[in-house]
Amino acid sequence: MPVYEWITVYLAEMSARASGRTNISEEQRVRARQSLDAALECDGTTFGEVCDRLADHLPGIASYHRDPDGGIYEEVHQVEMDRAIGARRLSSPDHYRLYFAFAQPTNAPRSSDFNDLATAIAASAEQAADLLRKWQGQRLTSGVTRAEVMLDRLAARVLAAPTAPEAEHLLLAYANVMDELAGGSVNDFGGPDVWRRAMRSLPTLLDTLGDAREAGIRRMFAEGQAVSWLTSLFRHETFAHGRHGDRPDSDRLLASDELDLVTEVMLGRYRRMSFDDIKAQLQPLSMLFAWQQGGDEDGPRNLLASEVDTDEGLVGTLQHLCGRVRTATATAEREIATLSRSNIASLVDYESARERITQLAETAQDPVFREKARILLESFRDGDRF
Repeated sequence: MPVYEWITVYLAEMSARASGRTNISEEQRVRARQSLDAALECDGTTFGEVCDRLADHLPGIASYHRDPDGGIYEEVHQVEMDRAIGARRLSSPDHYRLYFAFAQPTNAPRSSDFNDLATAIAASAEQAADLLRKWQGQRLTSGVTRAEVMLDRLAARVLAAPTAPEAEHLLLAYANVMDELAGGSVNDFGGPDVWRRAMRSLPTLLDTLGDAREAGIRRMFAEGQAVSWLTSLFRHETFAHGRHGDRPDSDRLLASDELDLVTEVMLGRYRRMSFDDIKAQLQPLSMLFAWQQGGDEDGPRNLLASEVDTDEGLVGTLQHLCGRVRTATATAEREIATLSRSNIASLVDYESARERITQLAETAQDPVFREKARILLESFRDGDRF
């Protein structure tokens, strides 16, 4: 395989990997390195002699490497990728094909996408939300959606800098539509992938608001319908500012007084919600934690106290308090629902709940109800293990 051909294959695979849905196996890495070594040998050189020159133009190439199996498919920092995209370089996952076939990569945003987004955010938050909904329904061959790709490009500042009203329109669109978009997104431990991608664009959008920043933040959190997404932001900031937990983080979106504002708004929203309202959210347990971590430790517990009075209420409540643990073997991945003491003891009486579920799993008259209790008992036992 000539070096030119090897580079085209390598860039295509790195572009797919940049989407976040494709991994390069160790076997692929070794085979690719062997293929490259063979191609370079035909040209009378070695990888160690040219890797620094390749690294100037190709993503994931080590500038100094003597290992016979490594030096390619290295991790590419997000900032470095954003810079390549903005400059339309060979190392850009959106533009590499322009250097070979004069064709747009199939998974890259189109010029019309940027025009559509600019038009939508100039018009209103509603139009921006409608466009994001439309794009989330368009899945590309890489496995990501058009919305997810465009959110990445927003974070990379590929779009011309928005005005303050345009930034507010987009932020309000996020605040209204992100929970809907989550259904079409891969859900990892950090939450739906589309949320993570949107979050990367928030610092630029918030800074663009200028003097309207405080009012824009208030509108987002007070009026936004995507309460689960807003809760994820609220929890992120609560931990980042060290108001809960013992690991404050400098990666903050909000200033301290802005977090005070968000805390007041979100606690007020939680207190006005019934447990049925909370159960209808994407992440009920996370919402209850956010409520407590925001400074109202008794609020969620008081809300649930009346819910667990009856056996039916107890079972229905615990079904929404399960945590999720993923386990993997060589052949399969499994998600396990757990009821651990550390997760639910601050919300309900753990000992009493477990004792009642144990009894119901053995003695409940209705076989369907007894099976529900048995499954919850297994979740308690899994909570002991994980």
